[in-house]
Amino acid sequence: MPIRWQVSSDAAFARVVNFLPLAGLTLGAINGVLAGIAFLLLPDSLAAAVTTFGGMLINGALHEDGFADFFDAIGARSKDKRLDIMKDSHVGAFGALALIAACTFRVLIYVEIAQIDLGLCIAFLVLAGGWGRWLAPYLLKVCTYLHRNGKGLAGAWQHPSLPFLAGSAAFFLIASIIFYIPLGLSFALVVGILAVAFPHVFRYFLGGINGDCLGFASVSCEILSGIVFLMWMGLLV
Repeated sequence: MPIRWQVSSDAAFARVVNFLPLAGLTLGAINGVLAGIAFLLLPDSLAAAVTTFGGMLINGALHEDGFADFFDAIGARSKDKRLDIMKDSHVGAFGALALIAACTFRVLIYVEIAQIDLGLCIAFLVLAGGWGRWLAPYLLKVCTYLHRNGKGLAGAWQHPSLPFLAGSAAFFLIASIIFYIPLGLSFALVVGILAVAFPHVFRYFLGGINGDCLGFASVSCEILSGIVFLMWMGLLV
């Protein structure tokens, strides 16, 4: 969350990683409230655009920055060059195109889900926030963390608690299935695939992960889960 905070020690700050899924759930709920208001007052397409932009503002566009940086970097020939590109604050052509595509997918997904049921759209946003941030401590648990100078926000979060990971995943899964089975299973399928695939992808391209990878994972989780859910709903109609 892009807020000012202080913690008593480095050890206390390191434990913050265990609460990233809860923070994501909170951000998703805020975005869900925004979506509920927007879709009640505005045409669907405009409401989806407001929801997309509002979600990025709420999160400080942290994950979108990582999403763009990753796409900028994957065209480089070596791992060191990719890491250098990701460290660069400028956004290249691939990164800009990736951001445009991500925003477009989000708008279309929100419109389609809201037309099915506005409550489903709000639930989707809440779960997307939680599951997307759940991937961050998971990836930090199973992958080597990389950073040029040994620092970085995620650098202090390298030892997530396995009970916290398992507990938050079980809570998200059970809660989403109770609310609406296709929605819960869509997230479970996508998160399960990404949890297996992303560690291999990041090791291949970078040799490990950095903070940008966590943002890339979060945005990818939301978009792919929305696509899978809409495909599932199309089959049920």
